[in-house]
Amino acid sequence: DGIFNDKVKIRQADPSDAESRYGIFANDFIKDGELILEIPRSILLTTGLERQEVPLECDLVHILAEELTLGSKSRYAPYVNYLLATQSPRLIQTAWSDAGKELLLNILRDDSDEPLPPSEVTEWFDECEGFEDPMGIFATELVITRAWDNTMIPVYDMISHRNGYWFNTNCNDIEGDEPIR
Repeated sequence: DGIFNDKVKIRQADPSDAESRYGIFANDFIKDGELILEIPRSILLTTGLERQEVPLECDLVHILAEELTLGSKSRYAPYVNYLLATQSPRLIQTAWSDAGKELLLNILRDDSDEPLPPSEVTEWFDECEGFEDPMGIFATELVITRAWDNTMIPVYDMISHRNGYWFNTNCNDIEGDEPIR
């Protein structure tokens, strides 16, 4: 039921490197306003609740952790299996080892006692009542880096874009009833 423009392709950033990340790449000129993809709402991984004004959508983290644990048995198996196969744990610096954090701070020449941003991984334990579970931590990192508020949007989250002056994407309201475009 979705639409995927044949002028774009899902592939690895470096096709000659098996470890290279996946993304969506243009293989032809795309006109301004041309539809690149349309994602049916039926495949969105979401809380189904109103968006919260909080730093971390705890409900989405819990739901995603459950779906990741189910793996191929998940209702979202194609997306979940993609995340498990291609996304590395320790995506953000707050989840790095102490040695990794120290190295980054040394590179940045930061001698402060302030924790590294973002702090959401620690919020998994504090505000979300999370537990020392690798899948919960991994789900937290995925929500921080890939979610659109309280929704994970398969395929759409692979599109690299810039905001501000360089804004180069256009998306309809994800809270409406229409498919994501």
